Amino acid sequence: MILANFLHGVIVIQSYDKDIIYNKDDLMLLNFVAQHVANTIDTLVNSQ
Repeated sequence: MILANFLHGVIVIQSYDKDIIYNKDDLMLLNFVAQHVANTIDTLVNSQ
């Protein structure tokens, strides 16, 4: 999770089931969530 060139954290998603393959939509959703989490962390850190 990167915001303004600062690494706020990492989200790892993994499946041990060979039949589960992540597609572009899955990656777009993960990116959306990561951006919002990074924004929230940045807001909390900068409000102190």
